[in-house]
Amino acid sequence: MIELSVIRDLVAIFGVIAGLTYYFITVRNQKRSRQAQLFMQMYDKLLNEMRVPHQKLRSEWKWTNFDDFRESIDPKKNPEDSADFNKVLYYWESIGVLAKRGYIDVNLVDDLMSGLTLYVWDKIEPMVLEWRARYQYPQFQEFHEYLAKEVRRIVYDQHPDYQGTNAFDEHPELKT
Repeated sequence: MIELSVIRDLVAIFGVIAGLTYYFITVRNQKRSRQAQLFMQMYDKLLNEMRVPHQKLRSEWKWTNFDDFRESIDPKKNPEDSADFNKVLYYWESIGVLAKRGYIDVNLVDDLMSGLTLYVWDKIEPMVLEWRARYQYPQFQEFHEYLAKEVRRIVYDQHPDYQGTNAFDEHPELKT
C-alpha cells in the first residue's frame, strides 16, 4: 500500500507542474495580448493623426525627381509638408522596427495594412534609395524597407495573382 507521505509528495509535485504550466501559458498569452494591443495603438494612430499626412502622400505630393522631392519637403520652404512627410517616414520606420524586433507580428500588418504599407513604400522608395546614395546614409528607412519586403512576401504567398499597389490611384473613392 502507498504511504500517505508519498501521496502528499506526488500531490505537491503535480501542483508545482500544474502551476508552472499555467504560468508559462499565461506569460505566452500575455505577450501575444501586448503585441496585439501595441499594434492596435499604432493602427489607431494611423487612422487618426496620420490620416492627413497619408492623404497628402497619395494626392498632393507628386515628385518628378529627387531634387523636386527635396524642395517640396524643405522645412524652410514648406514647414508643414516637411513635418507631415517626416511623420509618415517615422511612422513606418517605427512599425518596421517593432516588426523586426518581434514586438508586433508582420502578419498583423499584412492583415490590416498591407495595401497602404506597400503603397507608401513604393511611392517613396526611389527617393529613399537616392537619399541613401547622396548622403551616404545606407540605414535610412531600413526598417521601413524591411517591413515592405516582408509584407510583400506575405501578400505574394497568399495572393499569387497580386499586381501591385495602385489601388489608391485606380479607385478615387479610396483617396478621400
